[in-house]
Amino acid sequence: FEDYKQVSGVFQQSLPAVVQQFQKSAANISHYNETPAVISFFTILGQICKDFIAIPFEEEYEDTRIHFLQIQTSGTGKTVLSNFVQPIARSVFEKINAKQKHPFNMNVEVPVKDENGNIEKDADGNPILHYARKKFDVFSVQVATSAALVGHYAIQDEMETDDNGNSRMTGHKISVKMNGALEGSGLAHWDEFERSGIFSPNSHQVDMVVFLNTMLNTLHGDSWVMKKQLKEGDIVETFGERSVLAMTYPPTELNRIMTETGLLQRMLCYIREVPEAVQHNIRKKKIGKFGKFKDRQGPMDKFSDEFIKMYDLVLERYEEKKKDGKSEIETKCNMMTYTESANNYLDLEYENMVGYINDCGLFVREVANLFINRLYITTSKLAVLCAVAQAPYIKDKSKRFEVTGQNVRQAGAITRQCYMSLVEWLERSLKEKRMTSPVFNTKPFKEKYEEMAKKTEDGWVNRKLYIAQMCKVIKKSNSQTNLIFKDKVQQNFEHTKISKSNYIKLKEVKK
Repeated sequence: FEDYKQVSGVFQQSLPAVVQQFQKSAANISHYNETPAVISFFTILGQICKDFIAIPFEEEYEDTRIHFLQIQTSGTGKTVLSNFVQPIARSVFEKINAKQKHPFNMNVEVPVKDENGNIEKDADGNPILHYARKKFDVFSVQVATSAALVGHYAIQDEMETDDNGNSRMTGHKISVKMNGALEGSGLAHWDEFERSGIFSPNSHQVDMVVFLNTMLNTLHGDSWVMKKQLKEGDIVETFGERSVLAMTYPPTELNRIMTETGLLQRMLCYIREVPEAVQHNIRKKKIGKFGKFKDRQGPMDKFSDEFIKMYDLVLERYEEKKKDGKSEIETKCNMMTYTESANNYLDLEYENMVGYINDCGLFVREVANLFINRLYITTSKLAVLCAVAQAPYIKDKSKRFEVTGQNVRQAGAITRQCYMSLVEWLERSLKEKRMTSPVFNTKPFKEKYEEMAKKTEDGWVNRKLYIAQMCKVIKKSNSQTNLIFKDKVQQNFEHTKISKSNYIKLKEVKK
């Protein structure tokens, strides 16, 4: 399993110590899921940093959220990992909410309520509104309609309270906004993302791709606010600042969603068909634990405390930066400092991505390029978060929050696992599609062979030269043409070696 461990997340580049500890602890219960464990760590960290840090690309700004989709064979630890990550996230969010120090939600005003829960009103009888501090939670669902996720307006009876605290109906009807589940901050979690409406939506989920695409836009601008025009005339605005954490088995519509919706490219996707031998080993490890108890609350408490350490330092730095009197966006962009080596290594990581897919077939290159358009940005986010994760362990305060070349290399080690798994999936699915295609026209292959065979004495044609000629005929790359020949055509040919070169001969041709 050594080769498999390498691709499943035993990174060559050492990650920050707290990330390694998190990875090890999670993989103890969710075997061979090191990469998903690491990305889950940064999904939580990116969410709690989003209101303090902006990542500048000159006039453009990215937020720190990481949206993670784990696409993996059923029964290989996705849910087990989720059961490890979610309680930690909830604990972190509860502790942040209890501090009452997080920035206010400037997009939503809520009524002021007295100690009895009644809405306070001004002299004219209008509700007194104020901004509340942002609250974090975990929204977890299997199936939901788009209306439930983005909200709607409901007609309700207006209530009033007299001086004695008695409530009664006024007889008037009022329109009240009912917030959708995506409203607010925290995690939007799907344990079965295949039912989300992204892959095969029902009539109540047709807007899901649009809404999630919108929520995944950068928070620094207006394009992230989800808006829905209701037939009653109202417009519902949903301010969803959540990070997506989703899992699914490989759905049949995966390739179509990749090429048509643009949604998966905005997420950090880890796609893995787990080999049967590894599945067997996972089961054996589980069997070995039969009847044995081990408390997992301790590690969860430990990691939630680690996240709070990072949060406190980020909050402290944010408050210090605000004293400079600069605009909100400039304050957030100045939270981190960036070394020249960070830029150089980010460029190198991008070149590595492009280089990795250069030898792939046209279809694989086209799809992978759609992901690379976002992957280098995700790499920059992860580099920033690596610097944040290291901050509590740097004694010299002046050296904290510096994004270095090492941080970019750490980030690249993570995204590399994702685009490698993507390319592997695309090549395999393309091969399977060719093999299961009900109709395949072998005529061009036979015609080209016959044309080349006429120039020989015995009908044997150099296979390498033949494939090179077929590339021009079917307009495919050499690797794609080779795969098509192996899967669909070569059974019609005899094969031999002449002077260490491979030759082919059509079986119908007689000597």
